[in-house]
Parts: sequence; structure tokens; C-alpha cells
Amino acid sequence: MKKVTTGLERLLAEPKKYIKGNRVGLVVNPTSVAEDGLPSFIHFHRHKDFHLIKLFAPEHGLYGVDQDMVDVDHGTEAATGVPIVSLYGKDRASLTPNAELMGDIDTLVFDIQDIGSRYYTFIYTLANCMQTCQQAGVPVVVCDRPNPINGIQVEGNLVREDWHSFVGQYALPNRHGMTVGELAKWFNDDIGINCDLIVVPMQGDRKSTRLNSSHTDISRMPSSA
Repeated sequence: MKKVTTGLERLLAEPKKYIKGNRVGLVVNPTSVAEDGLPSFIHFHRHKDFHLIKLFAPEHGLYGVDQDMVDVDHGTEAATGVPIVSLYGKDRASLTPNAELMGDIDTLVFDIQDIGSRYYTFIYTLANCMQTCQQAGVPVVVCDRPNPINGIQVEGNLVREDWHSFVGQYALPNRHGMTVGELAKWFNDDIGINCDLIVVPMQGDRKSTRLNSSHTDISRMPSSA
């Protein structure tokens, strides 16, 4: 079986190719793990080519221990002392970071493994961060990872606009057939976020060659709640 090198590994190997500036924010959760088993935030904290300023944690928190729909507070990462900004707080406004939070970083990096279905909130956290970074003029770097349910098949209806929510923020089918990097490009180009976006592609994955071509065609799918 051919080895797949994730976008995270490629970024860590050549950070100056992808990261602008020295001050980095990182959107992560427990799936953000390097091939040596260490969390990506440990590698970012130790890296000599940039400085990890803050961590952004989605639903369930940085460590994934908070229950579904439970508010998560801000905090400090114990092993590194890096501040943690919760993106799943006490109200809907907390789901999108304030532009002021981007004032002390040069680049925001997103490295979370998606599941291939629209139901998980992490891809919408990505989209919300992209919107904020567009307003703040901060580049977004997305480390691509494989779609675990093959990334080829597309199944299910599209979500109607009156049924949009944080588990269906855009008109995506239940099984969207995209990697997180492809989703980022879809958010940027088709949804119209238009932030300064760089996707760090994988190597060895069948989908990795598609990032510079067309996105998954979902335009013909029926709408549904």
C-alpha cells in the first residue's frame, strides 16, 4: 500500500513554503496528530521557523473530552503554555472567532481530520475562521488529510437554506466526497468567502491530484432537510 503523506507533514518539512510571517495560530483537535504520534501543536510549539501564538479549539475542545453541545471555555494548553481560544462557547457568536483575535497572528493554520459527512461541525468551524481571516487580512493554510470514506462517492440530498445549521451550514450532501482541502477551496470559491487561502496537498492519496482541478459536482443533487 502506498504511503500517504498528509499536508501537516509537508508543512512541517517546508514551513516557509506555506506560512507567511512568523506568528501562527492553529485550529486543532485530537485528530491533529503527526506521523510520529505527537499532536501537531507540540510540533508547532517546538518548531524553530515560526512561533505558535495561540490555539483555536472547535466543538468538544482541544482534547476532545467535552460532550456534545457542551460549552467549552477558553484556557491554556498545559504542556506548552499556549493560550486556547474556544470556538464553541456559550452562544452562536462564539462559533466564529472575532477579527480582533487575529490581530497578533500572521497566518492561521487549520489541521483537523474530517469524516467525509456534512454532520460534523469542524468543517464549518473552518469556514467561519476563513470568513474572519478574510475580514482581518490574515492568510489561511489548510493541511489536507484523506477523506476516510473514500472521497469518491457522493450520496444524499442537499440541505435547503431554511434548514441550514451548524451541522449543515451550506448546501452540502450528506456524503460530500471531498477532502478538507477541497472543502476549503469550495467554501472559498463557490460559497464566496474569498480569503487568502493555501491548501497544503497530500502526497500518495488518490484525491491529492484533484485540488488544482474541479471540485465535486453537487449542483445536480436534490434539496432536502
